[in-house]
Amino acid sequence: VRVNSSDGSSSGDLFGTAPVEQSSHNVIMAVLMLALFLAGGVAAYAIGFTSYNPRRTAVLRLQRRLRRVERRYRWLEFRLQRKRRRLANRLSGVDQARGRVEQQLERDERVLAGQVTELKQIARLRMSEQLSMPSRTSGVFAQMGEK
Repeated sequence: VRVNSSDGSSSGDLFGTAPVEQSSHNVIMAVLMLALFLAGGVAAYAIGFTSYNPRRTAVLRLQRRLRRVERRYRWLEFRLQRKRRRLANRLSGVDQARGRVEQQLERDERVLAGQVTELKQIARLRMSEQLSMPSRTSGVFAQMGEK
């Protein structure tokens, strides 16, 4: 490898002879080449590690699966909460309907009890009317208009 220099006194072979004067341009180029070499090595390592590492591939696959499972879990949790709300609404509707039915039943029972009491009173009155007539109680005398 030969380095071309503008000045004629420093034209020597780099391998074996030291240049007479070191230019700052050569140092900068050497540092840039070293940085390029290191950056290329790091990039090659990173590409190789990310592309051909079975453990990392497994970890990434498991992370994707975990994200899918978490997304599915959130969706199912949302559906469960929605169904719980609907069930609570239906149960409250059932409880309200039960309350209305119980109130109606109590009202009907009170009306029925009143009707039973009234019918008992009517029966007592009729019995007392019938018992007040001597012909009804003795069975011997029958009145003319009664049957």
